[in-house]
Amino acid sequence: MRYLKALKLKMLMTILIWLMAIISIFLWGFNFSFLFHRQIYEWFDNKFGKDDPMPPMQNKLDISNTKKD
Repeated sequence: MRYLKALKLKMLMTILIWLMAIISIFLWGFNFSFLFHRQIYEWFDNKFGKDDPMPPMQNKLDISNTKKD
């Protein structure tokens, strides 16, 4: 019986350690992107070029020419 409790405790600790590792990776990525967001945006702008502004869209759908039954 003690062996089973020790095994459950060991399994629980292993799961907690893995969860802490995964959470720390996500937190590291969030902190990195938050602290260096300007440099990241500048890198994307230099790599792909700045986008041209979109021209205004015209309505190409002609409603008056539809059939009504």
